[in-house]
Amino acid sequence: YKEALEGRCELLGNKHPATLRLILNFASFQRKQGNLEEAQRLCKEGKDGCIACLGQDHPYTKFALDRERAIAQHLSGQHGL
Repeated sequence: YKEALEGRCELLGNKHPATLRLILNFASFQRKQGNLEEAQRLCKEGKDGCIACLGQDHPYTKFALDRERAIAQHLSGQHGL
């Protein structure tokens, strides 16, 4: 994922919808691997980019907000993933 993300950012920029989706997918991967702090960081990056570039109502933004909530709950001990 990391190499793909770096290539996508270089090719399309880090605010392109395809790049933002890859950031969110990488955040999900990190969450599943138990790397919750990295997942949270990536999710915030993806969410902020989605809001700025795609708007609050875009499906990618809604997905990012949902993932961010789930990671925060997991970090606080509420395992609702």
